[in-house]
Amino acid sequence: LHLIPNVMIGEVETRQTTRIYFPKLYTREDRLRYVTQDQLKKLYDSCTRPAVIETIGAHASHWPPSYEAAMSMYRGSRGGLHPGSVAIPSDQLREFGSHFIEKLDQVPEFKGAFFVHEFCGYKGATAHQPTLADSLHAFGSFTRCLDHDRIDPEDWWVDVGLEVHQQGQILLWSRHDHNRLLEYIFPECSSNDIEKMQRSRAFKLDCKSGLDDFAGFHGEIGKGPRTDIVYANVYHTDKTPMYQLHKGVFRFRTGEDLYPSKIQQFLKDINTMTEIFIACVGDEDAGRPPQEGCTRLELRVPLNLAQSILLDPPVELLREVTYMISPLVWW
Repeated sequence: LHLIPNVMIGEVETRQTTRIYFPKLYTREDRLRYVTQDQLKKLYDSCTRPAVIETIGAHASHWPPSYEAAMSMYRGSRGGLHPGSVAIPSDQLREFGSHFIEKLDQVPEFKGAFFVHEFCGYKGATAHQPTLADSLHAFGSFTRCLDHDRIDPEDWWVDVGLEVHQQGQILLWSRHDHNRLLEYIFPECSSNDIEKMQRSRAFKLDCKSGLDDFAGFHGEIGKGPRTDIVYANVYHTDKTPMYQLHKGVFRFRTGEDLYPSKIQQFLKDINTMTEIFIACVGDEDAGRPPQEGCTRLELRVPLNLAQSILLDPPVELLREVTYMISPLVWW
């Protein structure tokens, strides 16, 4: 899907985006083709703005008169873009969507375009106990922005997580018990199926800190006619203190960091990392508890199964397939 040229058309709240995909722009020869500036101009001038005028004409004056006018208005003195945003009332989104698709179908390269909605949750925002009542409440909170009467749950996929916690401890998945964990995740699969999963190219083993005894895994290992689970991610949360999306002190290092011009900064970064690990150990006398680590299991399933999966997990099994290590030893 990501190979089809697309653009983000709007947002709902803060982490929920809607993109418009253009299958007519996809070619096998140029699989990473982007939507060009000329096409973006045509998208706004011929489709977006006309659809806005037909839907909320009284508010159309809040929208830029053309794509070129918008780019000129949003571009700063140093060349960077500082775009603004304009909202469409929620009760008129359906009408706008219909007008927008009609306009798109009138442009040859946009014909057949379709929407894709992506909802990204916040860590812990819908955390709940693995019971049916709590699951229903969390599901309702997470999907409150959706118009459930207009969607087919089988066309939507959601990641459902189960996190295992022990106060004051670091929990790690046992690599030697992946069979038992997979049997719990895929109860409809035979032992032979489980063995094949682990031998498949889709099964990616994630050893912890280079230690073979501790490992999670991920991949599209359950995809097939016998299971509704299309993706599994089994991992650890002790990465939190050093997980960075940007290039920070925990970035990947190369030999260049040892050059005379860079080694002093490298040594400073090592000291910073050391201080972070010391903080993770905690200090009981100072009232600072240690940094804990949980094991976590996430499964991607159709939306209609989101409220019924990973309920009432087998606590004894989860104890047996995890290691428990003191933070003092681990950090």
